[in-house]
Amino acid sequence: MAGGTLLSWALAKTGVTFPSYFGALILAAVMRNTIGFIPYKENGKWVKSEKQFDMDRIISVGNICLSLFLGMAMISLRLWELSSLALPLVVILASQVVMMILFVYFIAFPLLGRDYDAAVLCAGICGFGLGATPNAMANMSAVCYKYHYTVKPFLIVPIIGAMFADLINTAIITLFLNLM
Repeated sequence: MAGGTLLSWALAKTGVTFPSYFGALILAAVMRNTIGFIPYKENGKWVKSEKQFDMDRIISVGNICLSLFLGMAMISLRLWELSSLALPLVVILASQVVMMILFVYFIAFPLLGRDYDAAVLCAGICGFGLGATPNAMANMSAVCYKYHYTVKPFLIVPIIGAMFADLINTAIITLFLNLM
């Protein structure tokens, strides 16, 4: 966590606005993708450190953190301030749901290969379309909890959603704020 904080601080010094967690996100991605190449000694033999990961514990901690984040996000909403916009919001939400169903069924699922990984990725796409990265992760976790865990979607969605989408959103928002 300290390394992520330091990296976020260093990124902030570049003058480009990044989300506060972006340094931790980059550092975690680098660590997770390189640690498997570092061997260690076990019973006198060198083995890959990939065996050190206890995925059940990692998934459990991830689910706990996701639940806490979503709970805190929901608590911080001040829905009473949006009461005059209730009807337009319901119409927008209904049209978003219909569009996401059509997109996932006719475009995303066939393009992703029509298999279990594609189904879990489509659950993540629905989460993106109706919210943000935490929604995508919660949707995928729910599908995997009911059926079985798969790795590929949980590698793709956080990288695309949290890293690239946030980076692009940050750049676009910063650009337009500077133009105003």
